[in-house]
Amino acid sequence: MAYVEANADAYITSGTSDEAGHLSWLVFLAVFTERDPRAFGESSLDLISRLESRFEVAESGLFGTVDDYTPVTNQSLAIIALNAAGADVPVGALAWLQAQQCETPAEQAGGWQGYRAEVTSGVLAACLPATSAEFNRADAASTSFALQALAAVGRVDDPAILAGLGWFHRLQSAAAPAPGGFGQYIGDPSDPNSTALVIQAIRATDDFNLDGWEFGAGDPEASMNAWVITSGPDAGALTSPYSAGAADLYATYQGLWGLTQRPLPTVLVGPVPEPIDGDSPQVGDPSTPVAPSFTG
Repeated sequence: MAYVEANADAYITSGTSDEAGHLSWLVFLAVFTERDPRAFGESSLDLISRLESRFEVAESGLFGTVDDYTPVTNQSLAIIALNAAGADVPVGALAWLQAQQCETPAEQAGGWQGYRAEVTSGVLAACLPATSAEFNRADAASTSFALQALAAVGRVDDPAILAGLGWFHRLQSAAAPAPGGFGQYIGDPSDPNSTALVIQAIRATDDFNLDGWEFGAGDPEASMNAWVITSGPDAGALTSPYSAGAADLYATYQGLWGLTQRPLPTVLVGPVPEPIDGDSPQVGDPSTPVAPSFTG
């Protein structure tokens, strides 16, 4: 933690097109280590104010800037982070995120891709088909983060969440070596990173259980466990489709999210915007840790 606190300023802008996402990760860290996200690190960074300053800098309702891959992820992380810290989540931010959900083509309905641009006033481009070779088609990560963001503010019964869970069922793979898990895109075999992210979203939104997700010869939990190295010097690490049976650092750290079956901080602590569809928000799992108070 001392290293992170000393280098927080550099991390915020390092290797990213916009700092909203990195600010959100630091807010998560501050909340769960009981540090003040409004006075974080050696330079007492106000992570919340800085994150809020990224709202609508490029587009109405959006945190951060626009590219083909990251807006939905950054938006979702910002919503979860603000809520976890007890800060207001702008109504427009939730409206933007819900509008980005895929409606067409049919096989992508309910998922989220990295970004849908406006083609005419108030009309967004259709999502890319599952057969597209473009890497910014609807994917496990964008959809998982979006669903966790909606769950974070209590919308666990929102039709958008039900549609997203339906997209996950189309994403699920029966292929070996880890059947029952999820790939990055529809049609992909399972990988540990995507499976971990989807487990987080299911836990956050689907009544906090994995019942009903058996598929082929496995289920998400069994698929996740299939990647764990059980013997030798790398025991406990995860392998991946890209590591030829060897330990994979990226799969290991992200895979822990799925192995522990814990979503990102989706606790209802901040003021909740009025639901877009007029339905009453639903409070999430009461066992989720509550963000600490930093004002005594």
